[in-house]
Amino acid sequence: MSRYLGKRVAGLGYVLRQGPRVVGYRLCQRAAWEWQRQARSWPRLEQRVRSVWTEARAQRWRDGDLRPPPWLAADGLQAFQEWAADHPAWSESTVALAACTRAGAVTIFDQSHPIAWPQAPWNADPRHGYTWEPKYYRDYQHYAVRKSAPYDVKFPWELSRFGFAFPVLQAAILAGDASGAAWLAERLLEWEVANPCAYSVNWCAMECSMRVLALAQIVAALAAWKLTPTAALVPFLRQLSLQGEFLRSNLEVSRIPGNHYAANLAALAVAGAALGPAWPAARGWAAYARPRLLRQVQEQFLPDGVHFEKSVAYHRLVAEIFLLAMLACEHEAAWPEPARARLQAACGYTAAAARCDGLAANFGDNDGARVLAFDPWPLRDQRALLALGAVCFSSPQLRAAAVPSACVAWFTGRRGLKAWERLPAAPPQRFSIFPHGGMLAARGPGGYLLADFGEVGQRGLGGHGHNDLFSFEFCGPASPLIVDAGSPVYSGDLALQRHFRTTAAHNTTAVDGAEMAPLLGPWRISDAARPRNVQWRVHQDVIEISGEHTGFSSDQEVIVVSRRLRFDPVRGRLLCEDCCRCQRQHQFTQRFHFAPGLEVLLGEAEAAVRRGSDGLAQLRWDAGAKPRLIEDLVSDMYGQCARAATLELTRQAGPALAGPFTVEITAAP
Repeated sequence: MSRYLGKRVAGLGYVLRQGPRVVGYRLCQRAAWEWQRQARSWPRLEQRVRSVWTEARAQRWRDGDLRPPPWLAADGLQAFQEWAADHPAWSESTVALAACTRAGAVTIFDQSHPIAWPQAPWNADPRHGYTWEPKYYRDYQHYAVRKSAPYDVKFPWELSRFGFAFPVLQAAILAGDASGAAWLAERLLEWEVANPCAYSVNWCAMECSMRVLALAQIVAALAAWKLTPTAALVPFLRQLSLQGEFLRSNLEVSRIPGNHYAANLAALAVAGAALGPAWPAARGWAAYARPRLLRQVQEQFLPDGVHFEKSVAYHRLVAEIFLLAMLACEHEAAWPEPARARLQAACGYTAAAARCDGLAANFGDNDGARVLAFDPWPLRDQRALLALGAVCFSSPQLRAAAVPSACVAWFTGRRGLKAWERLPAAPPQRFSIFPHGGMLAARGPGGYLLADFGEVGQRGLGGHGHNDLFSFEFCGPASPLIVDAGSPVYSGDLALQRHFRTTAAHNTTAVDGAEMAPLLGPWRISDAARPRNVQWRVHQDVIEISGEHTGFSSDQEVIVVSRRLRFDPVRGRLLCEDCCRCQRQHQFTQRFHFAPGLEVLLGEAEAAVRRGSDGLAQLRWDAGAKPRLIEDLVSDMYGQCARAATLELTRQAGPALAGPFTVEITAAP
């Protein structure tokens, strides 16, 4: 009992720090939650939804009597079939993935997991033999420090987002196999049985939002396909109505809203566009969400397009969320130009953050979340967003960074496919500078660099950002060399989650092994490490970025750490110069995390990087550094960890020895 009260008091304390307006909203919200629980309003709502969504009503919705114009393209199904015929390799990959899924090998976080349909682990993490018992959604606590095993609620959450349905749906359409529609309906019916409204671990606002966005896309495609039995649409329409009602009562409002609130609003807008007059409250959801979405796209994306949480993966997620919402809303009225321009700029940053191997750089948290799941691509391949953005914004720059995607066919139809073919591909931008987000991207025949000289994210709160100020990713002409360590886990292992957020887990500098900014729990970072005096300079084929921060300072001493990166993307040469101005003597450490699978041969003042017999890069540093090669963890994707080499260069810094401490990295041609 005391533990329960302690958690409730801590939760109330968090609410009270949000400001008067948010406090008032959240207190009313909490009172409503308790009333709904005592009145058993959720089971009654579930019964009402079941009584409304009969097969006859679903048929009227399908025929258009109770439905607004389709928010997917009216000819999206036909455009998809034509597009797939022109892309046989894509079709083969999709069909193979669908066959594996239906056979019980489901891809979750880019790894195959055995699922014994119809006994799917909707509320379990079978990797560790743990099941979340059914109870009221407000009673779950996901941040236990001591666990018998690192079970992770993200596993059932990801399965319950129904991303696995997209390849099954498209493969069934390509094969003309009506059993695919029935199979998907059966999976959702099983989910309903295991997850009564508000009484399972899968009932929380963010998960409902992501599920709504997926189910709305799936049911729209199913409704357009003549072979889909109308009965197969009923559970999808039922869940869109039920989860929309749940969301409207559980919006994640806070003083500084983030990706959760964006997803909440987008889900309400999309559910409203999908259901229309068939569910009376749906139009109200859309009307409520639209003006708030327009504000949030301007507030969450900085003027240069970088998402303020400073995670590349979450940037992509939020950009997809807003783009999907825009497409749904524009069936009623076009989005204002400032909101469209901000979203186009966000797509531009996604293009800049794409490495030479087509995968996104890995700054900040990355749990593989996405809403555009039509393509059978790795989760870190974000080019579906770029393809759809290129057509929506008529952007040659996005067209140059994208590859053909089924999303274009589904959302823009034949008109969009023709626009894609006519759209010229602009020459790739050698240098992309994002001054508000503090990001720099540079690419050329010699390599690729993405450097982070911006604050830790979420306006100093941290969110999904890390202690990665002045860190970078560096690739050679064809492969990544120095990479961000990523993030393999959240609540499943809080100690490991903390490790991947630390200064030491990034390609930056540390003083006396301290953190540049204190980590204040799983999702917060203090505002200690503020970048200042950040400057960019371009000299023909070379770009420089420099800046400094005082995050390692104490009450007794001001410590100024600065870094200058000078990159030549033609020759693949990166010069890294660090300085440490201080009044006392300190230990100054530079770290460089190499991509998994690379071998590093360490010398006294140099190191050679190779894969097998292929030399990939050379590193050289000035005299006085003590080099040490250690093995550390790198996560390419959530749920995955690999051991990789990390180079540590340690020096003494003090009043008479401030630097510059220089490291030169040259990629092999």
